Amino acid sequence: YAGDQVIVSWPAEGINFNRALQSFNSFYNRMKSKRSDYADHYGIAPRFKAALHSGIVVGTWAGRQKRELVFQGEVLNIAAKITGLAKNLSHPLLLTEQIVSRLTLTKERIIAGGHYTVKGIEQPVSIFFLKLQESNGSNSNQRTNTWRPLPVSEDALIRDAMVG
Repeated sequence: YAGDQVIVSWPAEGINFNRALQSFNSFYNRMKSKRSDYADHYGIAPRFKAALHSGIVVGTWAGRQKRELVFQGEVLNIAAKITGLAKNLSHPLLLTEQIVSRLTLTKERIIAGGHYTVKGIEQPVSIFFLKLQESNGSNSNQRTNTWRPLPVSEDALIRDAMVG
């Protein structure tokens, strides 16, 4: 959690690219199905945008009194900038070429969105959109993914990861 955003990382291995999209799609549909409940209870319904990018991430423990795991790397900066770009576009999830090139799911759900100049990045970034699959509601309470924490040691962790 960072401010008003959540940063999620996965090991950049084969099927995890597809699972990242499936997780987003499931979360998006779940939140969409609960919008009226949120609006009734809080007077507002949450909306969100996201971006997925892949690259090298460095993680380390920081702080003496309040220890926390800190991730660093250009991939985080790029993902954050692309998420900012998502706020101006009509698609809830933006993908970079680094993600799309490693997907094994059918490419018919991927739409080329063009090249965008992103502040702080020299080359234009190729952006793609994901056509979300609507939930039929019959298994909206069924968990499709099991969350497991990353094994973390006191040493710095450097790995290839997807960030969203």
